[in-house]
Parts: sequence; C-alpha cells; structure tokens
Amino acid sequence: GDGKCGLNGNTKVFMADQQATTCSNNSELQGDIEGPYGSLTYTYTQLVGKDNALLYQVFITKEALNYFTAVILNDPFGVCIPTENPYVFDCGFDEDRIIQSQLTTLTMGTDNVQRRTRTAQGFDAFARVGMPTSASFYREYAVTEDVFLSELQSMQEEYNIRDEDMGAWMSGETGGTVSANIGGTGIEAVMAFLNESFTFE
Repeated sequence: GDGKCGLNGNTKVFMADQQATTCSNNSELQGDIEGPYGSLTYTYTQLVGKDNALLYQVFITKEALNYFTAVILNDPFGVCIPTENPYVFDCGFDEDRIIQSQLTTLTMGTDNVQRRTRTAQGFDAFARVGMPTSASFYREYAVTEDVFLSELQSMQEEYNIRDEDMGAWMSGETGGTVSANIGGTGIEAVMAFLNESFTFE
C-alpha cells in the first residue's frame, strides 16, 4: 500500500478453495476434502488420529512444474515439448511434488479452553527435491467473536496499520504481494471475509 516503511504495518489474508470433491462410502476417507490453492498448487486435508487432528498437505502440480520449467526457466535443458495449448508443456514431470505438510491437533485443556496447535514443514520441489527447507509452530486458542475483534483492533493500532491495508493484500502465486480482492478493506471487510469460512453451500 501507500504506508511508510518503518511507520505503518500491514496485513495479508490467506485462502484455499477446498471442497469435498471426492466422496466415498469408505469410512477411512470420511472427513477428507481437497481443492486448489491458486492455479499452481493443489491441497488435501485428512482427518487423522482419533478425529482430533488434521493433516493438510500442499503439492505443486505437475502441470505447474512443466510450465515453470518451459516458460519461467526457458527450458534450460532443452527437454520441453510444446503442445497445441500454448500454456501446456511436457518437460517430463509426471507427478505432483509436495511443498508443505502441516499437522493441526485439537485439544481441550483443564481450563476448558479449546486449543489448536499446528506444526508445518516446507520442502523443496525444484532444485533439491524432497529436501526440507523450513519449519514453523503455531499455537491458537478459541475466543468469542467480541474478544477476537478487540484483539484485531488492538493489533491494528499497535502496528499502525491503515484501514486501506487491512485485508488488502495476499501473497502472489510466484512470490511478492498482490491485491486480495476480498470485497473491501478495513476491520469490517476482514471480519466478513473470515465469516465466509463458516458458510457451507
């Protein structure tokens, strides 16, 4: 945005369009959902453990790998074969590659507070395929909507985030920052965007 570095903070929103795209009578598959995250990656979520944990994995698709090699890298090894579709190439990639795997575990403490603990692992899908590149650890706990809104407003004030930058941005598919286009900016737009997560169609 137009905020000043060192003076104004900023925010980013994240989303993945997951649906129950594979329905099955197999009890082992109950609770599984999947769907694209942008146009380059595909995601899978599985209910694991004693129905108290979620395994979420992100794969860069073979189509994206072929396109990236042919167009972005300009076919450095001369192996890519064009097709009738100008956006589709065959560079020899025939499988998706994992780039992130994260486990979220749901617990209830003796204080009757619901908690969500998440660990995430990142993997290289290009140069050193399959090698770990990053790890992260998140702890969250359930609060009322009023408490969440109050904390969000406090965060905006503490980091001097302009209304125009609240919910305005997201990470681009190939890096950088792009407009989030969530239908507005400011606290109200962010809350409306979050509430969409609880709307089932």
